[in-house]
Amino acid sequence: MDNVGLSSLKDSSFCLVFQQLRHNQQQISVLQNEVDTLRSDNVKLYEKIKFLQSYPTKVYQLLRNFFVLNGIKCEKWYGLKQIKAHLYTSSGNTV
Repeated sequence: MDNVGLSSLKDSSFCLVFQQLRHNQQQISVLQNEVDTLRSDNVKLYEKIKFLQSYPTKVYQLLRNFFVLNGIKCEKWYGLKQIKAHLYTSSGNTV
């Protein structure tokens, strides 16, 4: 093989490697954008889950405040099912 043939072979190999490198860089960029989007979605989902997990506690606190503000003595607090049962069945002023 002469120098011209060897040189053109090196150039074509370099071009193929360079094209592959560019393709890989573009693919990395696309995948990084996808990771960023998924990370953002995960943060939003985490915040929604934390809010929903705190919701029963907030309802419980609101009901307890309602009872306290209306002069109902709160001896024991079992949970929302017991509070609902008390609201529908009890004729006394204790929970």
